[in-house]
Amino acid sequence: MNPLQIKLQTLRKQLNAAHLERKSVIDGLLATLLANQNALLYGPPGTGKSLILKEICSAIADANFFQRLLHKAMSPDEVLGQISLKALENDVMKRNTSGRLQEAHLAFLDEVFRGNGVLLNSLLELMNERTYDNPDKQQSPLRSIVGATNSIDSGSDLEAFADRFGYRPWIFDLKTPSSTKKLLGWTINGNRPKVSQGLISLAELDQMCAEVQQVKISSGMVDAFTEIIHTLIRDGFVISARRRVKLLQLVRCFAYVQGDDQVYLEHVHELLPQCCWKSKIEEIREIKKLIETAAPIAKKELANIVQAAQSEVSRLEQKLNNPSLGHADYVIAADFARTQLTNLSQSMVKAKADLCRNGASQKTKAEADLQEKAQRVSELVEGLY
Repeated sequence: MNPLQIKLQTLRKQLNAAHLERKSVIDGLLATLLANQNALLYGPPGTGKSLILKEICSAIADANFFQRLLHKAMSPDEVLGQISLKALENDVMKRNTSGRLQEAHLAFLDEVFRGNGVLLNSLLELMNERTYDNPDKQQSPLRSIVGATNSIDSGSDLEAFADRFGYRPWIFDLKTPSSTKKLLGWTINGNRPKVSQGLISLAELDQMCAEVQQVKISSGMVDAFTEIIHTLIRDGFVISARRRVKLLQLVRCFAYVQGDDQVYLEHVHELLPQCCWKSKIEEIREIKKLIETAAPIAKKELANIVQAAQSEVSRLEQKLNNPSLGHADYVIAADFARTQLTNLSQSMVKAKADLCRNGASQKTKAEADLQEKAQRVSELVEGLY
């Protein structure tokens, strides 16, 4: 893992420590930022949507953050800047963009669908092309625009606008008592985990975007992705050609954020249901089923195999670090760990064969994880024999 990836994983860890039950959303937002795309967060007020974005932005040195609560009476001037009266004297329409959306690197538009049609239409070019007229064509430094809403709006007049948001997760209130207890403890003790400011520079962010292109996408993965997309389309989900291209790039960034050097089916299964639904939350469950049918990975079975392998590695590490045991004990422990990992590897092969019979042909992330655990055991027992 190179220094850039270490910084990114540090940011992920800090964000997850400070924002409970938000792991997948944090990964999705970071992937959106690296993909130079936009996100739309659905959910009730008070779920930390704006705070996550502010802390992501503050972690990027010299990044500008723009935030507005939209409403029906809001004019484009309040978001894009006032028109210069001095320029108008010369029949030139030019805006003062200082401190406005065009000069931000990350933007948050709360209650985004409450904006009127004139305002939302004025944002389309900026959202898709990152350019604007003032009066000549200008390039904006925007990396991502994130909207938020408490309700679902799918009217025809909003479809073009909504299509600019590639990642659209639901964010719910905290579900577990342990998370609520931890949150209350932070409030009482004033010890909420901090997210480092200026952890990553804009130049380093650009380097990460370049590194994303090194994440491998096999021809088999392209085939599986294509089958998934057309399975969803056949079932009535509308996925434009523009969205298909952007989704594949977003999946690639998602894999990079999670520290992987290639795209696995697990990335697609986790991300696409939060991107392809349209008007009902129940559609997310339907999409998950369709994806599992089109490209199954038996996530639970494979996850159990990887978890068992990790347990064997941990057990062996404990044995080898026990000074009361002798060399013969170490060798017995090593042989047992090797046998268990061999058995797990055979279980993985069987599970993979079952998947292939069901139409899957992709290498899964679980396989790579199991190989990593086997390599760790080899490193631990080196020199015992």
